[in-house]
Amino acid sequence: MAMQQTRTRVNVVQAEAPDMAVPDVGAAALARWTTESLFGAGGARPPRRGFEPGFVLFESHVMEALRSRAAERGLAYDALVRLIVRDHVDEY
Repeated sequence: MAMQQTRTRVNVVQAEAPDMAVPDVGAAALARWTTESLFGAGGARPPRRGFEPGFVLFESHVMEALRSRAAERGLAYDALVRLIVRDHVDEY
């Protein structure tokens, strides 16, 4: 025999502080919101000047070696990869 849970209805009354205005969240308020007002004008931000995105696929044993060497030096993995590439780009 399954036990039945007792449900209790609770009425919650929100007390308003006299100095706090409750914002209108009705259809009129939603209608005036635009993508620009929510997320800022201009859409997506361009990457920082002087930087370009990069993506490299490494074998798993290479990734393990990079992560362990970065940890030994107190660096993040991606910081170590940037250092290595920046220092040795002229060799290739």
